[in-house]
Amino acid sequence: MRWRIGRELERAVAAKRRVQIALVVLILLLGALLATGVYSTYALYRSAEDRYIHVLFPLKTHSQDLVLQMVNEETGVRGYMLTSDRRTLQPYFLGRKNVLTDLARISELTSSRPDLHARLKPRSRSSPTVGSASNARVRTCSADNASSAGSATTPGR
Repeated sequence: MRWRIGRELERAVAAKRRVQIALVVLILLLGALLATGVYSTYALYRSAEDRYIHVLFPLKTHSQDLVLQMVNEETGVRGYMLTSDRRTLQPYFLGRKNVLTDLARISELTSSRPDLHARLKPRSRSSPTVGSASNARVRTCSADNASSAGSATTPGR
């Protein structure tokens, strides 16, 4: 009987150790899972923060500035068409320079995203057309002003 109690006690101790080892393994796995979750959350947060702060906010700002600069171009052309004074073209020339700057920055910001870059490429090609139309208006007004000035100074024409 004594031997029997010793064997049962050994079995109980062995079973207890197996349960303890299983609990330690489960706790380690839970800790590893928790650490992986915390690291993944942190990496996702940093990735999103980097994308929003360094890509999307500047992209939005330059896109809005692009529209503003195009309005400045139009304002300069309208002022010149009304006054025929070359000084009123200052917003046009400044806006034209800033449009090119904004388009370059937008292209740079979208270079890592081919889908966005492809969608914005036609927009950047259409922008010089707006500038070309404005250039044509400025040349036409200049030619009209020169011809009207020439006819005013030359009698008999």
